[in-house]
Amino acid sequence: MSKLDGVDISGFDKGIDVRSLSAAFVIVKATEGTQGTVYNQTYRTMADAALDSGKLLGFYHYANGGDPITEADSFYDAIKDYRGRAIATLDWEQMGNPKFGKGNDVTWCKRFLDRISERFGGTPLLYTSKGVCNTYDWSSVAKRYPLWGAEYAYEDHVYQGYESEPWQSSRPWGAWGAMPTIFQYGYVNPKPSNGGKASLDADAFYGTRDDWQRLCGEKGDTVGKVRISIADKAATIHHAMCKDERNGYSQYPNRWGGDYGSKPTTAKVSTKWWTVEYLLGSFDCSSSTILSWRLALVGTKYEGALDDATCTSDMLDVFLKSGLFTASLTPAKRGDLYLTPGKHVAMCQDGGNDGVFGADVLSEFNRNENHGAYNGKPGDQDGLESVVKAYYNFPWTTVLHYNGKADYYVEDSKPTPAKQKVKAVTRGVYRVYDTDNSRHHWTSDVTEAQKLVDSGWTYEGVAWKSSVTGSKVYRAYNPKTGDHLLCTDAARMLTALGKGWRYEGVSFLAGGSKPVYELYDGSHKEHFYTADASERNTCKGWMSDKGVAFYV
Repeated sequence: MSKLDGVDISGFDKGIDVRSLSAAFVIVKATEGTQGTVYNQTYRTMADAALDSGKLLGFYHYANGGDPITEADSFYDAIKDYRGRAIATLDWEQMGNPKFGKGNDVTWCKRFLDRISERFGGTPLLYTSKGVCNTYDWSSVAKRYPLWGAEYAYEDHVYQGYESEPWQSSRPWGAWGAMPTIFQYGYVNPKPSNGGKASLDADAFYGTRDDWQRLCGEKGDTVGKVRISIADKAATIHHAMCKDERNGYSQYPNRWGGDYGSKPTTAKVSTKWWTVEYLLGSFDCSSSTILSWRLALVGTKYEGALDDATCTSDMLDVFLKSGLFTASLTPAKRGDLYLTPGKHVAMCQDGGNDGVFGADVLSEFNRNENHGAYNGKPGDQDGLESVVKAYYNFPWTTVLHYNGKADYYVEDSKPTPAKQKVKAVTRGVYRVYDTDNSRHHWTSDVTEAQKLVDSGWTYEGVAWKSSVTGSKVYRAYNPKTGDHLLCTDAARMLTALGKGWRYEGVSFLAGGSKPVYELYDGSHKEHFYTADASERNTCKGWMSDKGVAFYV
């Protein structure tokens, strides 16, 4: 596990040489209660010195138990210029805090963290002791906000230096489990001269510099903007899929849509702020939830993070590796996924009461009209193939909890859908789709693909990867129909050119062992190519199968 050593400082450390500290990160006290920066008027000097010397930066607010929104706004006013460059933390302790230990601790902290998250962005943390973590049920906070936890092996204020494996007691950190994100465990005196203080608090951050930066969020002010929740977006998409009777359940021969009739039919899901489009047809429990989350992430920096997920057997691994989810059998919120790997998955639509397990509504694709998994007809034949219903215990073995990292902001007066981004992939051949004219296009030029997407085409992913060496794949364009031809046969290409096609050069190389199939859609006068045997079999229902076009 990656670990960075650092310290936290306050107004008591006035005059400290922050630049010379042997620390990877510095967390600076900025505000207390509603009294602003009165307790540390040098916080900006400390913060700037940390950033100037290449250190990671964080700020903390010491709670006085007043109105949590007012205190959060005071904190925001002090640190807003550092948005995207620092993490924000709430310090919840007893001294000077009349609300501490009065039974409303969780609610107070959550309101504060929700507010500072909304205004400052990123993912704020809660600082408190291990004892407090185990006094209350913090699950509603822990699902979204990481912990900066404190537990000391030494009672006295004694310097012992950074430790590679700091001691901690065997008892867990309540709802946060076995390990906090940041651990305050002792004292360190990185330099002999530190403003007269005998020692500084020693902290360990369990992660990398990139992990820290992800907690900082994006730069820019969010006042006057609306936060787009990716969890809400995914849940909205999945709800619409389940309620559309043109969608049905199937695991074979198709489970990713696009098998509806003689022409692929699309559906749009829209809100005031965004619009997505997908192919109607057959889905199963995992393909529908995976697709909903993939579509929700389009246009964010996490687009493509879930592309390797295919079924319930690999979802847990892929979703956790994306950095967007944690897994625990704790109460779900909207967009979270109830999962039993290898068996079933459903999406939480309504989290019900905070902290109450199972007090919610689920959406799921669960079986076809024959009460089985295979060879069902497209569409919901009996109204029960995809449903939205009250929670039930499958039984589930875990819940995938979204952490909010991919959320973004839009101007309140200028709602604009997030644009798709075509990410460059080595030797990738990209597939895009013109929904207005029902036409596909394949290109190995990421710039060409992005221009088409920017003009309104839909990016459908990397169709296949070209070979390093092999035969040239020629490309030609039919100006009358808008069709493109891909082939390795020079004689065939010359014949096409003689019929008015326009030669566009060599697109990529083919020389591997994976077949790419060619089909022809007579109704749209389009050559269609796919490396997916299942998609080929589906398309044969209304297209002419031309066999293998080439191998990659």
